[in-house]
Amino acid sequence: MALLGTMEAAGVMPGVVSLNAAILACARQAEGGGDKAAQAVSLLRGMRGRGLTPNARSYNAAFSACARVGDWRTAETLLEDMAAGGATVTVRLGSDPNPNPNPNPNPNPNPNPNPNPKPKQPGRRPARRRGQAGNGGQAELGGHA
Repeated sequence: MALLGTMEAAGVMPGVVSLNAAILACARQAEGGGDKAAQAVSLLRGMRGRGLTPNARSYNAAFSACARVGDWRTAETLLEDMAAGGATVTVRLGSDPNPNPNPNPNPNPNPNPNPNPKPKQPGRRPARRRGQAGNGGQAELGGHA
């Protein structure tokens, strides 16, 4: 919070990313008491007054702060604010052990076990190992036979 004040005193107006970081910092410190949670919510609600539009990260950080102190009523009003602002709100209750609706357990459809294959360069032969000759294993010495 002090950093935000320092930024504003220097004439630098914090953007969405800076405010999201501040909201998240308050949320992480909110377990001890409601003061930090209230600061997080205040920062979120003040974003529009600064001409900024809160994003999903903004709301998620504020929801986290509310959850840490058990302030479900404020979280509910934030959901309403979020929906009123035009955001699509999806609420999931409980924990879903498989949030991926894809029944395929392998998220990588590529059967290639090498995730970073090196592309072959046209017209180039593969490099040979040191001491490996290209004539059936017999090394040639430079000279006349």
